[in-house]
Amino acid sequence: MARHWPAALVLAAVCACSAPSEPRPGPPVLPAASDLYLGAWTLSRSAEFAPGGPAHTRAVALAEEAAALAPDWVAPARFLDQWRHGPALTLPDRFAEHLRGAEAGDPGRAYLAGRLAPGAGGASTGEVQGAAGLPWTWHLVGWRARQRGDLTGAIEAERMAYRLARDPAEVTFFASILARFLEDADRPDLGVEVLQGALDPDATLAVRGAERVALEAQLATLWLLSERPEGLAAGTRLGLERLASAELTVAERRDLLKALGKVAAKGLVSGAELELALARASASCEGADREAVEELLATRLGAASGPGRDAGWRAALVRAFSADAGAAEPARTLGEWLDALPEEVREGVLGDGPVAALLDAVAELAREPGAVALQVEVGRRLVDAGWYEEGAGWSDRLQPADPAEARALRVAALRGRAALAALLNLGRRLDARRAYSSASGAAESIASAEALHDEVARVLEQSGLLPEAAAELESPVIDYGPAGTLVHPGPTFSEQDAELGRGDAGEPVPGLAAAFARMGRFALVGRGAGQGGPDATVLRRLHETRHEGAHLGRPFAGTVIWCQGADVPGRVGRGGGSIGGAALHEGFYVDLEVLAAERRFWVEVASRFRAPDGSVRAGDVGRALAVPGPSPARALSMQPALGAADRMRLAVMMQGEALVVPDLDRFCEGVAAHEEAHLCDRAAWYPLTTGRVLRVLGFAAGHGFSGARIARALELRAQLVAMCVLDDPRLLWVDLLDAAEGRLGRLSPHGEAYRELLGALLQRMDASPAAGGVPGTGARWIDRLHTVEPALLRAIATEEAAARGLVR
Repeated sequence: MARHWPAALVLAAVCACSAPSEPRPGPPVLPAASDLYLGAWTLSRSAEFAPGGPAHTRAVALAEEAAALAPDWVAPARFLDQWRHGPALTLPDRFAEHLRGAEAGDPGRAYLAGRLAPGAGGASTGEVQGAAGLPWTWHLVGWRARQRGDLTGAIEAERMAYRLARDPAEVTFFASILARFLEDADRPDLGVEVLQGALDPDATLAVRGAERVALEAQLATLWLLSERPEGLAAGTRLGLERLASAELTVAERRDLLKALGKVAAKGLVSGAELELALARASASCEGADREAVEELLATRLGAASGPGRDAGWRAALVRAFSADAGAAEPARTLGEWLDALPEEVREGVLGDGPVAALLDAVAELAREPGAVALQVEVGRRLVDAGWYEEGAGWSDRLQPADPAEARALRVAALRGRAALAALLNLGRRLDARRAYSSASGAAESIASAEALHDEVARVLEQSGLLPEAAAELESPVIDYGPAGTLVHPGPTFSEQDAELGRGDAGEPVPGLAAAFARMGRFALVGRGAGQGGPDATVLRRLHETRHEGAHLGRPFAGTVIWCQGADVPGRVGRGGGSIGGAALHEGFYVDLEVLAAERRFWVEVASRFRAPDGSVRAGDVGRALAVPGPSPARALSMQPALGAADRMRLAVMMQGEALVVPDLDRFCEGVAAHEEAHLCDRAAWYPLTTGRVLRVLGFAAGHGFSGARIARALELRAQLVAMCVLDDPRLLWVDLLDAAEGRLGRLSPHGEAYRELLGALLQRMDASPAAGGVPGTGARWIDRLHTVEPALLRAIATEEAAARGLVR
């Protein structure tokens, strides 16, 4: 039925309101409502605008007043969806309300429902021609056309939305979107015309205050794309003026600075002028806005690693060993870093190894801070551990006391940094699928794991980080058939390696594995199913442990490499995604930096529900976790997800009257269970005996011998098994719900795999008699999963695993 599909509701509402004549703008918005909304929107642009904070509370109150004065105006209702119901996790009932209004023929409600369901199809421009003069309907049509790659249709629809605007706020919004579409279509000149028209002070709906500032910043950016001298000159003048303004958002200021930086290379503006404009902006801003401007200024002046730039431990350690840090900073920061590590890793780091040696040297220096010999020793051990960024900073610190040792330290640190930078550049060139010049000058394209191995070896040799010539470097290469090919990552040969003739069990793996181990790194080099070609990942290695056991009756065993941050992210990471762990030859790695970043996101979710004094706002939590009411949407619909992942996070954290964020060990348990499940598959399929080859070929054939489909199937199996073996599987259900909200990106196979798995589990949940007691009958399952007990979630997953043959 049409009522189940927001896009159909948009079209139905439009058709119900259609008229034979060309649509005309409605009457202007009530001035009092317009002013209230302008106040809310202006507050939302500040860096101080954080959910639960004073600016956020005031903006929501203003928008509510505007909505009460102008109930037929979409803008304040849209604002409340985004900034009240979104952060408060109360969108499911709001969405159901929009759907019911759309069914009743309200085009505004149809737009609001359609906006929350971005994955649904949309009406074309032609289908809504003659609709009543609601600009937001046209905007939705234009936005969906842009998603389909139809720029012409997007521009036509957005131009109609702009023409139908009935308030300066709508003029600002639609003109900005239209100009962006025109820029995408390589017509920035037409975008300039649109923005100049919107900025006309004599227009009937003249833009005001922050609206004008935002449009002028965009206009300056478009002018700076011009090839004409007059356009570049106008853009430079306006850009410098706006860069100094206090009213820009952080993103607008960054975009404008980037555009001005490009013309600086042409001599049209100097670096000093850019820095002066930022300094003027800093002087006129306050609080978080000033901090954001000062961070941009610090980056412009070359101090990009200043406080606040990165909350990760890697960045904190770099700062602690810099010349600007106090004498006690290295020891203090290392102590805090150790305390934050999972217990399993902390014990290993404190044992033997280069990091343990560094810790000892720093502890000695803390007792004798003036000892030059100890300062030199700390520098050497930083490089021995592969902490190159820290070593470079320490060389600056050592310079006054021992210039010669400082120079030697800096050379060693820069050699390691250069090698890692070259490998990162290699990864980016692989992404672009561009031919590149090898050391011999011959152009070649890397198409195999072996070819990538040779190029990585050349990079390390040229950086002086290989003891042997690259031509003599031999690394064992492991062939997994349809699953891919991998350069043996080490660090040592296993008993299975010995049985297969690769090397003696317990001995270090030669070649790339040994070279990266000497750098304090762990690397994956090879080609896997669904990876889009050969790829390399290089991470800072901390420790290794051994995990073995069985999941659902299927055995696993392997080495766990604990890492902290990727110097060379894999293809998914280079594309903006994040990988907390990955299976490899007889084991897996875990990236603690990624897991710590995920935990920081949980902290941010919890902060939305805390009062300034740190206490929990129980009423807000109660509303977020309330059982949703009946919805007109299908029970099994997964789109839109509407904060389902964050509601599950909140349910996990709510313990009695307190919000308790899980510790890092718990995140590690979830990743480990997933990767151990991959090892279960490996144990069943490898080594490739005759029987196992047939088994692997059957699995590959079942997925059309498609690398992408095989990769998705493997990720689905691993996540499903992990959800069955954890006492509380809700952290892994969060992953599925994140995938439903599109948070996992497009490059990784995980997103599609997890959406498929979520759909299968919801069907099983809906059919299960045990789920009959879950509150919220009549609501979508995705909106009430947070109310389901962990035991039932695990039971449903176990049923699905059994049906897929994953239980022995």
